[in-house]
Amino acid sequence: MSRSRLSPQAKRTSAVALGLALIAVAGTGTATAYWSGRAAGTGHSSTGTVAIAVTTSPVAGLYPGGSVAVSVTLKNSTAGSLTVTALTQSGTATIQSAGKGTCNPAVVTFAPGTLPSGPLSAGQSGTATGTVSMTTAAADGCQGTAFVVPLTATAQM
Repeated sequence: MSRSRLSPQAKRTSAVALGLALIAVAGTGTATAYWSGRAAGTGHSSTGTVAIAVTTSPVAGLYPGGSVAVSVTLKNSTAGSLTVTALTQSGTATIQSAGKGTCNPAVVTFAPGTLPSGPLSAGQSGTATGTVSMTTAAADGCQGTAFVVPLTATAQM
């Protein structure tokens, strides 16, 4: 039998170096498995927001200083369940049909009311309410005009 010619200090250094090399190789394999692993399935975010389809009808019956209650239909066209968190006006109203004369549609605004009480499942519709108002600064020609007010509904998954 032959005896090792390494000193005890050299043996310890070799053992430590071998141990560190083994740890490095094992760590590399774990990191590679973590970063290159593949999986299949579905999921959804619980913090994301999305805009959902809003169906509105022309609003009639307004006059300077007047308001009309409206009801709008919201449809969830995503694959998951959504909770509506806001309904807002998303631009200037447009004139659907003219009234007595000239009218600037910027005098018409929307204020939200109630939102659907619970989540909307995939493909499900819900109803929200609000109020469409015409400012007192509106010209008399706005009386009898029907407006389409663009709305956006925001929802969370």
